[in-house]
Amino acid sequence: MDLISLSQFILKTIRDRRDQIGELLTSGNVKNMEEYRSLVGEIMGMSFVEQELRTVLKNAEMLDDE
Repeated sequence: MDLISLSQFILKTIRDRRDQIGELLTSGNVKNMEEYRSLVGEIMGMSFVEQELRTVLKNAEMLDDE
């Protein structure tokens, strides 16, 4: 598996999980405040990883152009 395929897989996994959590949050199926905080923290962590991955990919494209 090359870098692009791996990156696309990770980004899709992040999007899918973020959608699942969003569904939980908007449907009212969160049991308590502790679970809510945990889910929000998970979204924040995934957003950070997604942004870092996009930055790495963008920088890799720039290196390929040189």
